[in-house]
Amino acid sequence: MFRLVNSFLPNTIRMKQVLVYKGLGMYEKDTAIIERVMNEHVNCDLYKVDTVSPTEIIRGRLSEGTALLAIGGGYDLGLIEALGVEGMANIKEYVSAGGSYLGICAGAYFACDSIEFDRGGPLEVVGERSLKFCSGVGIGPLFKPYDYKSRKGASAVNIDFLLDKTVKSNGLFKGQKDQIESQNAQKESQISVNGMESGKKTSKESQFRESLVSNTMSSSLNTKVYFNGGCYFKMDEERSSDETTVLSRYLDLPDSSAAIVWCQVQAGIAVLSGAHLEYDSEDIDDGDEDVLDIIPVLRETSKDRRSVIKSLLQQLNITVK
Repeated sequence: MFRLVNSFLPNTIRMKQVLVYKGLGMYEKDTAIIERVMNEHVNCDLYKVDTVSPTEIIRGRLSEGTALLAIGGGYDLGLIEALGVEGMANIKEYVSAGGSYLGICAGAYFACDSIEFDRGGPLEVVGERSLKFCSGVGIGPLFKPYDYKSRKGASAVNIDFLLDKTVKSNGLFKGQKDQIESQNAQKESQISVNGMESGKKTSKESQFRESLVSNTMSSSLNTKVYFNGGCYFKMDEERSSDETTVLSRYLDLPDSSAAIVWCQVQAGIAVLSGAHLEYDSEDIDDGDEDVLDIIPVLRETSKDRRSVIKSLLQQLNITVK
């Protein structure tokens, strides 16, 4: 009925879809949580929040006015099985043509060049992936061993997060492009002295760009978020310097590995998070002794996490409330 009525509306006021994956590879509870979070944060005058099945993705639903596809926690081998070659190709085509993708935990592993989950352990899953939105490897689990049947591997982890509303197409935040281009020009002769060919990406140039980004960011916050089985992102520096911006790092790890990354995918955008930003305290407050100590932490940091979610949605070109 909605489609029939909506089809008579002018293109300028048709509601776009914010779609949450529902099917094999993503836990039903995670689908429900992300669907709720989207309804809480996106401008519902502009978007209709709905779920999308693997079959619908295979049949081309993403091409029907989709503003965002979100895939959350579960297991990425299930996603691969359910979507198959055609479904994954449709997701890749949708994002490359200008769409937006949010991957959390399994949805983040799924969108990397390759993954290393529990390498050498009983749950090992290692291999290349098809989407390749992030030029690097998703490596996990972190902090604790993962258990598919319980929350024994869950924790509340410290992250920092860079807040801003808009990311430009080259991976730099709004207001940074001119400054960085100017300072890059000033450094050009210095770079040449180091023996680098013109236009060639190196680790030193990547570090220089990253230092500029961190120095020009408008604001940041430190907070704690729910974590269970997720990854950090080990980037291919030569390939990712122009395409990827690290939005958040794990402060509890010695090398402060990347926790959330923003990726330019041709005309589209992907944001990948190893941590569960969407989880609130009530989502785990069900008497489970494994997470009793996490509940008050999530309750205390709820406001900060909501700020992070809003910022991520804006960086995915979604208008929030």
